[in-house]
Amino acid sequence: MFIIAIAGDDGRGKSTLARNLAELISKEIDCCFIRPFAESLRREVKAFLPSHIDPWQKPTPEWLRDLLKGWGAMRRAEDPDYWIQSWRTATLGLGGVAIIDDLRYLNEMNFVQGRHGIVLFLDHGDKRRLGYELSLVRPHADQRFLVDPVAGHYASTEMAYRLIVEFQQRQEVKAFPLLGQSLPSVAERQPSDRSG
Repeated sequence: MFIIAIAGDDGRGKSTLARNLAELISKEIDCCFIRPFAESLRREVKAFLPSHIDPWQKPTPEWLRDLLKGWGAMRRAEDPDYWIQSWRTATLGLGGVAIIDDLRYLNEMNFVQGRHGIVLFLDHGDKRRLGYELSLVRPHADQRFLVDPVAGHYASTEMAYRLIVEFQQRQEVKAFPLLGQSLPSVAERQPSDRSG
């Protein structure tokens, strides 16, 4: 399974990008799905709510958002990797491409990158523009996300897809399935140095 995780502040378009990428990738491979870390959280909370309350409702009421945040923090206090383990259990045996649209914590990023997945950071930058700034994310010693400015792109979904394909092509350990087999490789697209 190849994992694509998307990080960014609330309202930055993480879920929209995830849906658009899933639609695009599904044209190339059979199994592409979105599974947020918070899916297990919402399922747990649902078991304790009256049946008429939907923890997936959008927009999420503030009291429900507070309940979800508190529940999530309680589980992380018990085990910092609780939601990662829940995600792994839910996706056990699945192949293809998994998209996580709610990456928020360093251990989640380490989990994705430890499995040769890609982490994308979304930031709108200038709110007057449509689209979003898209960058690769790297771990940093001070426990915050460090955005790699070299990888930054003003991005459409197609540009995000190309960034993912190029990321896969640069990896020493290949994560399957490989995407973009019909696209030129990074090496093929680099201008040659013909200085004499």
